[in-house]
Order: sequence, then C-alpha cells, then structure tokens
Amino acid sequence: MPFFNSSFNVSARIQELGNVGIVSWSTERPNELEMKHVSQTVQVEPGHIIATSGFSNTFPPNIPIGTVTRTEPVPGKNDLKIFLSPFVPLDRVAEGFIVKFDPVAEIDSLTNAEINPGQ
Repeated sequence: MPFFNSSFNVSARIQELGNVGIVSWSTERPNELEMKHVSQTVQVEPGHIIATSGFSNTFPPNIPIGTVTRTEPVPGKNDLKIFLSPFVPLDRVAEGFIVKFDPVAEIDSLTNAEINPGQ
C-alpha cells in the first residue's frame, strides 16, 4: 500500500528518543507524512529519524520511514503533530519490495473476539 493511501497507518518509533506514535499520510501535501499521538513534552527535533516500531504484525521493526521536518502542537491536546519527509519519494520510484504478512493467530482471535463478542 503506498503511503499516500488514506488507509495507510503504521506504528512508528522516533529512533533517537524511543517514543512511539502512528504515521499516516498528512493529506495536505503529496510527499509529506504525519506522526500523531506523541506528547508535546517529547523533544522532537528536525532531522530525527522515524522507523517502524514492530508493534504490529504487518511491518517488522526498524524499517526507516522518514525524517522529521517540523512539529506543531495539536490545539486542545497535549500532543504534537510531527511532519516527516519520507525516505522514498513514491512519485519517483521504479522498483519496490513486498513485506510478507504472516498473521499471528493470537492477534486474529483477539480481533475476532472484539468484533463478535460471545462467539
């Protein structure tokens, strides 16, 4: 799935700090990503590297996603919006790779239990 798909969400970590959030396409700019759910108290700086966290069974840890370009506070919350420049400009890619998805039975059973309680 390309990162400019509105369904793209990935658990990510700020490599220099260890803080975790969710990266998605910002929808404001074609080649900009946004990381959410990071506290304003975290000292995120331009140039910090964001990579996959490994906290999902879709992406393994430490796949580089991008570098921080800027941050801004989320109005009314104690969160930051962290804007990223992706390492790979998808509009100029000629080749790619596929990350094989191996579902984890335990996660699937928990997800099904939430969707169909009592079954």
